[in-house]
Amino acid sequence: MAVGSISMSISMAALVFSGSLSGGLPRAVTAFVIAGAVAIGYLGLRSQIVPLAALVQDGPAVVMVAVAAGVAGDANKDSVDHVFVLIAIATIVTGVIMLVMGQFGLGHLVRYIPNTVVTAFIAGTGWLLVKGGLDVMVGFGVELGDVSRLFDADILKFWVPGLGLGILIWLLGHLNSVPPLLMSLAILGSIACFFAVVGIWSSIDAVEAGGWLIGPFPGGNEFSVVSPSSVVNANWEQLLPTLPSVGGVVAVAVIALLLNVTGLEFVGKERIEVDTELRETGLVNVVLSPLGALPAFHALGDSVLASRLGARTRLMPVLAAVATLGFGVFGLVIAGYMPRLVVGALLISVGLALLVDWVQTLVKSIHPLENAMSVAIVLVIAFVGILQGIGVGIIAACAVFVVRYSRIDPVKRSGSGTDYRSRVDYSPDQTAYLLANADRIKAFQLQGYLFFGSLTSLDDRVRGFLDRTSASDGHDAVIFDFRNVTGIDSSAYELLARVTDQITERGNDFVIAHMGAELRESLKESEPIEMSKVSWAPNLDAALEHAERSQLTRWSAEDKPLSLDQLGLSEDLLAEFTSAEFSEGHVLMTQGASSDELLIVRSGYLTATRFDGDGVGHRLRRFGIGALVGEIGFITGGERTAQVTADTPVVAVALTRARYEELLEERPKLVIELQSYMLKGQAGRITSISEGLARSLR
Repeated sequence: MAVGSISMSISMAALVFSGSLSGGLPRAVTAFVIAGAVAIGYLGLRSQIVPLAALVQDGPAVVMVAVAAGVAGDANKDSVDHVFVLIAIATIVTGVIMLVMGQFGLGHLVRYIPNTVVTAFIAGTGWLLVKGGLDVMVGFGVELGDVSRLFDADILKFWVPGLGLGILIWLLGHLNSVPPLLMSLAILGSIACFFAVVGIWSSIDAVEAGGWLIGPFPGGNEFSVVSPSSVVNANWEQLLPTLPSVGGVVAVAVIALLLNVTGLEFVGKERIEVDTELRETGLVNVVLSPLGALPAFHALGDSVLASRLGARTRLMPVLAAVATLGFGVFGLVIAGYMPRLVVGALLISVGLALLVDWVQTLVKSIHPLENAMSVAIVLVIAFVGILQGIGVGIIAACAVFVVRYSRIDPVKRSGSGTDYRSRVDYSPDQTAYLLANADRIKAFQLQGYLFFGSLTSLDDRVRGFLDRTSASDGHDAVIFDFRNVTGIDSSAYELLARVTDQITERGNDFVIAHMGAELRESLKESEPIEMSKVSWAPNLDAALEHAERSQLTRWSAEDKPLSLDQLGLSEDLLAEFTSAEFSEGHVLMTQGASSDELLIVRSGYLTATRFDGDGVGHRLRRFGIGALVGEIGFITGGERTAQVTADTPVVAVALTRARYEELLEERPKLVIELQSYMLKGQAGRITSISEGLARSLR
C-alpha cells in the first residue's frame, strides 16, 4: 500500500510538472507524497471500508495537466507558483463540495450519470495516462506531429523499455494466478534492475546527464505551502481564464470518488453510506489543500489488493501512512533517482487497464449507438481535450435521452366511460344515462417522465377525441391520471396549458388526477390562467366521479328521490321496511360494529371508508340513489367492514336483522325476493370492482 501510494504520488507529480514546469517537481513530489500519507492515515481510520487505501488520484491529475499547460509560459518560478495556487484552489473547492454533498445526502446523484459518459470518460483518462507516461519517459509533450520523432534512436531508447514494463505491470495486475503483491515487487524490482544495469555498464553521473532520471533533487526537502498571500499576490489576470478548467478538476474528482466508493461497495458486497465517505474525504482535502497537492481519495484497486492480501483491520493503512509520510519528509533525494521509464511505465499500466476495461465493455454491449457515442467521446478527449470530451458526452447523452423517450408512449392506458367507471352507485336511470353517453368521457392513464416531445402525441389523441364528439355542445370530459408519472419537464408546461385550452374552450371538463402538490403549484405559477380552468382530483376514482356528476348535471339528469314504487320491491316486502333519515356527516355504520340493519337509499349520498391499523381511511365506495348499503354484514351476521357516513342529507328505508330472521321462519318467499334483489345489486357492484381491478393490473 505504501509502495503504491509513493509511486503514484511521484508519477502524478511528474505528469503535471513536466517540461517548463519541471522546476516545481521536487516541491510537488513532497506535497503529493505527504498528502497521500495523510489521506491514507485519516481515511483508513475513519472510513467504513476496512482496509482502505487512498491516493492522490489520476483523474484530477490528467485534467490538471491541461490547466497547468495554460499557465506554464516560460520556465520561471512565477508559473510554477501559479500552478500550485490553482491546485490548492481545486483541492479546497473539491473538499468543500464533497462536504456539502455529504451533509445534504447527495451522494446518490452518481447513479444518474449516464453509464456511456462514465465509461468513455474513464477510457479517455486511460488514454491521457498512457500519453502522459510517454511524455514523462521522453521528456516532452508528444503531439501528432512528433510521432515520427519517437522513432529516432536517441528517443526510442527511453520509451520502448518503459512501454514494455508498463505492459508487464498491467499484465501482472490482470492475471488471476499471479499474487497481487507481485505488482509492487515488480515496481521495486524494475528500479533495482535499472540500477544494476547502470552499475555494470554505465554510471549514475552518466544516467543523470542522459536524462534517465526524474531528478536529481539536490538540496533536501522542498516542502512549502500555498499561503493566503500566495493566492492574493498571484497574477489573476493570467489565472482567471483557467478557473473553468479548474472546475473540471473538481468535477472529475467528485465523480471519481463516488464511482470508486460504489465500486468498493460492489466488490465488498456490503452497503456503504456514500454520504459519510463524502464528508470524511471532503474534510481531509480541505485540510490538505494548502500543501498544493491534488485531491486524494479512495483507491479502488489498492483497497481490493489490501483485502486480498488478508488485511482485515485498520492497522495496514496506518502503517502505510507512517511509511509514506517518512518518505515524503526524508526521501526527496531518493525520489529524484526514480527512473523516468519506471514512472512512465506506472502511468501506462494504469492507463492500459482503463482502456482495456473500456474495450471489453464495448464488446459486451448490444447498443451500437451508445458504442459509437462512447468512441466519439474518447476521440474528443484524446485529440481536443478532456473537458470538451465530457461536454460532448453530456450533449450526446441528452440527445439519446430525447430520442429514446420520445418513442415511449406517455399513455399507459386510455378508455371511455364504458371502460372507466367510478365506485359510485347511481340510480338505475342515472346509470342507464351514463352508459348511453359513456363515449363523452375519456380517461388517459399517463406514465413515465413527460416532456414536450412525449406530450405531443397525447395532444393529438385529445384533439382526435374532441373531433369525434360534438364540436359545439361542450359536454365532454377529459381526465389525465398522473399516478404513474415519474416527473414532468418544465418544457412541457406550455404544451399542457395548450391542451387545457383545447379541452375547455368549448365548455368541456378537464380533470387532472393524482398530481403531487409541488408539481401542481408549479404548474399554477407557470400557467395561472390555463390551470384555473382545471379541476383537480386526488385519484382516478374521484376524477371519474367528478366527470360523471358533471355529465348528469349538465344533461339535467338530476338526483330525483326514488318513490317506494320505484324501488322494485313488492308491497308485502316494502311493508317490512321502516323509513329512516340522516343528516349530513352522520355516521350510519361503524367499522367493527355488529351488522344489524340493511339500508336502501332513496335520496342523498353516502361513502364507505375503511380504516387501516394506522387510522388512515381509504374510500371503498360511494352510494347513491337506489343503492344497497350494509348487505354483506346483514347476510353473514359479521362485523361491519367499513364506516359509512352521510355525505348529504339522506332518506332511506331500513330492515333490521332481527326482523329478517323472523321472516326466514314466517315468510320465506319474502326472504327469497329480498335475496334476489340483493344479488342483482351485488352483481353490478362486482362487475364495477372487477373492471377497476383489471385496469390496475395493466
